[in-house]
Amino acid sequence: MKLASLEGEIWMITDRKGVPDLLTACLNASPFVSAIVLREKDWSFEETADFCNALNEGWDKMSKFQVTPLGFVKPALILNWNGSFDPSSLPIQGLHLGFDLAFSLSKGLQDGRPLLDASPLKIGASIHNQKEWEAVNSLPLDYVILSNIFETPCKPHKQGLGLDGTAAILKTIRADNPAIRAYGLGGLKIQDKAVFTALGLQGIALRSAFF
Repeated sequence: MKLASLEGEIWMITDRKGVPDLLTACLNASPFVSAIVLREKDWSFEETADFCNALNEGWDKMSKFQVTPLGFVKPALILNWNGSFDPSSLPIQGLHLGFDLAFSLSKGLQDGRPLLDASPLKIGASIHNQKEWEAVNSLPLDYVILSNIFETPCKPHKQGLGLDGTAAILKTIRADNPAIRAYGLGGLKIQDKAVFTALGLQGIALRSAFF
């Protein structure tokens, strides 16, 4: 696997059910990814905080004892937030919102929008089509994850966006917000990165490749 510092980013989406030790899996992957999205939405604040702290301690030890490859850059830690607790005190660099939560916050159907507006963290959301983008683009989003790009076992029988669909939604998003970053997720392999970065994405997000 190539280092994440090369052209086009690779993001890791966690799935603790796919590995015996999630902490070890994240530490092993960290030299090769630019961000880790902690997608354990059933965790409490305490469980999330304990894991984030352990992961940061592990990264510090790796750096101190120089067991990482040349060119290693500590990846950003992004929490896939379920909206049930205040994440402000966590040692993270970003918050990721599933579409349902993003929609509820954008329409004032759930508390938490002021937290997003005032947060120094990077804010992102999952988008599956152009209508969903239009529904949440009032949020202070720094990036979006477009999903699913191809058909995937995680979402059986749901047709993927493909190259053409990805290009079309990306064109709309960039017309509304030229500065926003976009990543692809769903049915992708590491070797797909070059095709989709050439299309205009900043990178791809992978789960099954790691789990």
